[in-house]
Formats: sequence, structure tokens, C-alpha cells
Amino acid sequence: MKQVIIDCENAITVTIDKSLWGTDKDILLLACYVPPEGSPAYHGLELKDGIQILEEAVSALISDNNYYLMMFGDFNARTSCEQPNLEDMLNYSPDSEDSDDVSCRVSQDKVVNAFGRSLLNFCFMFDCLISNGCCAGDVDGDFTYVSPHGCSVIDYFILSEELLLTNLCSMKVCDRIDSWHLPVEFSLQSESRSAEAPGGDGHGEDRIVWSDDLLANFTEEILSSDFKHLLQNANATIDEDVDGSVETFAKALCSAAACMVRTI
Repeated sequence: MKQVIIDCENAITVTIDKSLWGTDKDILLLACYVPPEGSPAYHGLELKDGIQILEEAVSALISDNNYYLMMFGDFNARTSCEQPNLEDMLNYSPDSEDSDDVSCRVSQDKVVNAFGRSLLNFCFMFDCLISNGCCAGDVDGDFTYVSPHGCSVIDYFILSEELLLTNLCSMKVCDRIDSWHLPVEFSLQSESRSAEAPGGDGHGEDRIVWSDDLLANFTEEILSSDFKHLLQNANATIDEDVDGSVETFAKALCSAAACMVRTI
């Protein structure tokens, strides 16, 4: 993995070598934030559309290279159930709200705003698809932003069409109480790499998944004498070995949450 410079201050970009993923092209991975329409971030700029600014920056990056694209972040773009039908790109008009050449995703958000149309145009230009509402785990096209002022889908995972259609992918919008933006998990598993992996049993991996139903069990564990003893050990060595203390504390938390371990 190698970081590359992109002419867009709200994006971080790295390349993933094709040999790591088993693809025929390197992958350009972008973590993005697009300020909303009317934001002071656009003051003094010729372009007032953050999606178009991102499009120009990506165009400059790929002009001399051949990449698959994988993007994620807060785009402040609402696209309803739409995305371009890449099999009929010559007839696609991203500025047409009533275009019959847009294939439907599922989405709880029924609004298309100006940045949303720009994002659909971006996908059209770079042969990309929006994964929200069209892959396993997000069959309802869940809201990704939930606030007292309203709900929307503005946080996306966007991939080159071939990446999305030729690999095993899943997506999940998770619960969160400390932000109006909900965390979004995305998994993309290379089918070719799965076939090559030695000893793979396809049973997934063990992970801690929070469950309110097991809160009492977790509370009992962190109030136990064993947990307090581990905390004392971590605190006793923090001045001499910060990394070791943090590792001890993390292990204590994982041990206390053992009741919430699930295979995913």
C-alpha cells in the first residue's frame, strides 16, 4: 500500500498493489469528505460543487495510470435509489431527474440533491457503482445520517463496477449514539484470493459485537476482582511502559467482553 498525493484537501488516497488483491489493475483507495452545499469551504473557489472538485482531482490522478476505484466517506450527496446503468452509458443523462436509464438501488432516502446528481455523474464518468442498498447486509438501504432535523443517506462506499460485481461484498450500517453519522462497515472479499488461501474454511473470524442484552454480563466482568487487578497492573507500569500498559488494558477489556464474541 502506497500513499499518493491528490489535489483535493479533503481526501486521503493510497494505492493497493494488484498482487495483494489478485486483480489485473492496482486499486486507488480514497477516503473522502465533501463539505455540504453552501459551505464556507467553497468561498473563493471557482467550483462550488465538492463532487466536481473531487472528480477533477481523480481525473488528474488516473490520466496516466490504470486503476480500479474504491471510495468511502461523507459525500453530503443524496442519490435516492439511483445510480447510472453502466450497461447503457451512451444513453445516460445524469442531469435528467426522470431518466429511464438509471438502475434502482434500495434506499430509505427518497431525495436527490444537486450533489447527488453530481455523484451519479462521477460514477458514470469512472464506471463506478454505489454499494449502499445493493449488496448483502444493506438490503433496506439504511439511513447513514440520523438527526433531529431529518435523516438521509450521505455516507457511501463506491467501487468500480468490476470490483463490486466480481467480488464477494457486504455492507452494514451500524448503531451509534455519539454522532448523527452512523458507522458503515464494508467487506470486500476477493473470490480469487479466497480460492488460493490455504486452509480457509469459510467460517469467518471471531469479533466482539456489542449487545445490549449482554450488558449485565459485561458489567459483572468489569466489576470483578480479576479485572481490577489487571487495571492495577496497567496503572503501575504506565510511567515506564505506556505501550505495555495500553496493551494490558486492551486485553482486560477484551476479556471482559468475551461473552459478546461472535463469528462473522
